Amino acid sequence: MPKSFYFLSIFVLLMTTAAAQEKFEREVRIDRQAVPSPALEFIAACEFDKKIKWYQEWSQEGLSYEAKSCKEDYLYSVEFDSLGRLLDVERKIDFKAIAAGARGRIEAELEAQFDRYKVQKVQEQFSGEEALVQGWIGGGEVPQGLRQRYEIVLKGRKGREKKYYEFLFDLDGQLLKTATIVDRPLDNIEF
Repeated sequence: MPKSFYFLSIFVLLMTTAAAQEKFEREVRIDRQAVPSPALEFIAACEFDKKIKWYQEWSQEGLSYEAKSCKEDYLYSVEFDSLGRLLDVERKIDFKAIAAGARGRIEAELEAQFDRYKVQKVQEQFSGEEALVQGWIGGGEVPQGLRQRYEIVLKGRKGREKKYYEFLFDLDGQLLKTATIVDRPLDNIEF
């Protein structure tokens, strides 16, 4: 067999292994005094409609802080690293709110992977320059320069095996990442 076939096979194997990870998270409600000051300052400037609930989160990626609140009828989760630097903003949406073309590609991908699945939660995920994100939160059109993705948590069945999964898709509905959730999403604190 040609060398290119071997290299291609190894590349595909590595990409499959890297894309199929396990995910675990543990959230604990905390007082705002335990939150790094850059995160507090960022959230104060966002002017959320309701009280801010703060959480400390441990995951396979390390320690982070999360602020959860509402603005303009959306539930937001704003995540910061251990020093209070912005990681991303997630906004809960309905699956049907995803643009039809992207939603169709997402459904095709999920149907190819599972015998049966049920979507538990869908969030738009935004990341980019802190000032741009902060100025946009709750402000209508997503400005150019923000990266927008879809995070989908679902319960899926493959054969007899049922598990919870988290998928990350780009704005066009192309699969970016898959992770098996070690603890059920219900084990985490939802707002």
